[in-house]
Amino acid sequence: MQDFNYHTHTYRCLHSDQSISDEEYIQLLIDQGFKHMCFTDHCPHKTVVDTRDFMRMGYEQKEEYYKSVLRLKEKYKNQIEIQLGFEVEFYHEGEEYLKQLKSETEKIILGQHFVFDKNNRIKFLGYYDSDDNDIVTYADYIKEAIEKGIPDVVAHPDFFMYRKDDFTKNCEYAAHTICKAAEKYNVPLEINLT
Repeated sequence: MQDFNYHTHTYRCLHSDQSISDEEYIQLLIDQGFKHMCFTDHCPHKTVVDTRDFMRMGYEQKEEYYKSVLRLKEKYKNQIEIQLGFEVEFYHEGEEYLKQLKSETEKIILGQHFVFDKNNRIKFLGYYDSDDNDIVTYADYIKEAIEKGIPDVVAHPDFFMYRKDDFTKNCEYAAHTICKAAEKYNVPLEINLT
C-alpha cells in the first residue's frame, strides 16, 4: 500500500470536505497507515488570477494555514511526517511569487488548470473556453516550470485530457513534452485525473 499522500487539500480551498479540520485529516491518515503527507492547498493569490470562486483559499488565510500545519507537524512528529506545501499553476507573471512560496514551504506540486492566451486572457483547460491549441501551451507551461525548478511533483499531468474524447497530435505533443521534462529533471508525475 502507498503510505504517502502529497496532494492533500483542506477546507480552505473550498472544493474539499468543508466539515473536516486539519487535525481530523491527520488522524484519519494515521488510522489508515500513512507515514508521510503534505498539505497542498491551492495557493492563494494577492490579486485575483483564478476567477473560479471554489478553488483556493483567500490570501488572508495563508498565515493561519502555515500556523495550523506547522503546529500539527510538531504535535504528530512521532506518528507521521507532515509537510507544508501548495498546489500551484505556473504562469509567467506569477513566477516570482511561486518561487517565494517554494522558499516558504517544503513541497510545491504543479497542478496546471489554466493557461493564458496571446491576449493575456485566462483559459481553463477542459472548459468551454479552451481548445486543442491550448494543450500545447499547457505542456509548454509545465515544461518551463520544471526547467525553472518550481515543482517538486507534477499533479495530474494528464489534465489536458479532461473532457476530451480524442487523443490528437497536440495531446501526443503534451504527453511527450511533459514526460521528457519530468524524466530529465527527475520530477515525479502524479496520475490523478479528476
